[in-house]
Amino acid sequence: MRFICEIGSDEHLVDADTFEAAAEAAVRAHAESRGETAGRYTVKVSEANEADFPLVSGEDYTVTLPV
Repeated sequence: MRFICEIGSDEHLVDADTFEAAAEAAVRAHAESRGETAGRYTVKVSEANEADFPLVSGEDYTVTLPV
C-alpha cells in the first residue's frame, strides 16, 4: 500500500505494508535528509489513493529513533 506521511511541513510518499511501517520509514528518510541520527517524531499517516492524495484524514503515530 502507499501512504502519505507528514512530519511537520514535510511530506513523504511511502510504500509499506502497514501504517506503522510507513511511519517508521518516513521518519528514517526524514532524519537522514536532515543529518539527524536520533529523536522522537510525530507522523500523520494517511493511506494514499492512485493519485497520491489522502483517502481520509490521517492518524498520528509517534516514532522514536534510538541514540
